[in-house]
Amino acid sequence: MYYPIINYEIYQKFKPFVKADIAAYIDIMATESNQMTTSDGGIIISWNELIQRTLEKEAFLNNFPNSNRTSAVKQWISVDYLFYGSDNTPAYDWYTDNEEIRTIDPEVKKAYEKALAKREPNTESVILDTMEKILLVLNQNNDELTPEVRAIIENVQQQFAPE
Repeated sequence: MYYPIINYEIYQKFKPFVKADIAAYIDIMATESNQMTTSDGGIIISWNELIQRTLEKEAFLNNFPNSNRTSAVKQWISVDYLFYGSDNTPAYDWYTDNEEIRTIDPEVKKAYEKALAKREPNTESVILDTMEKILLVLNQNNDELTPEVRAIIENVQQQFAPE
């Protein structure tokens, strides 16, 4: 499927003349239009970049809950990609000897750990809290995707579901 990509970078020059929420939205969308998150069923940015973009969108939703851009940002937030990956870039191994056992990609786990290590004290973030909970369960279960991990992810998916 094809869809037009708006070049949000061109709108950067208007940021001084718009409200803070619109300026933040322009930043979010310029990042996405300059380098898409996915292409052809695969995540084409690093896991670290995916986490950063997701956190920026979460910050927008926290800082501007009444913005007319809130629903648009919710549609772009990458919770599913962040916690499950995509068809061609899964966060959990599809190719194990026992198909019932799926383990997290070490690169994804490392990106989660890096994001948590960079977390500022007293930072409120559902995304980072979720990563922390997932890592605790993964560490107790040989990095396996368990029903408990799925339940944690499902909770955050519901929180960020588009309205």
